[in-house]
Amino acid sequence: GKDIDRYSIWYGYTEVYSDKDQKLWVAFGSDDYSVVWMAHEGQEKGQVIYKSPTTPQPWVPFAAGAFRLIEFKEGYNRILFKLENAGGTTGFSMIIGTDPNMGG
Repeated sequence: GKDIDRYSIWYGYTEVYSDKDQKLWVAFGSDDYSVVWMAHEGQEKGQVIYKSPTTPQPWVPFAAGAFRLIEFKEGYNRILFKLENAGGTTGFSMIIGTDPNMGG
């Protein structure tokens, strides 16, 4: 396979449909840096819902400091994930928990 560029930036986009207004625990993971924005249906501009530490880090899907209680509105919630690699391998995850006790 082709080697990835050691210093690269990627963007991922998705839409999550929620059948009601609710707060859910979300676990973020990235190697090395990430910023995640979310915009609710009807909003033009999103707000930052997660920002990783500024020091290089390995990808850990359920790291203790990576849980956030995120407000999902009824309808489509647009999510943009920016991943920046600072050398070596890279990876990212955003795991939405449907169990209200997931991050508590």
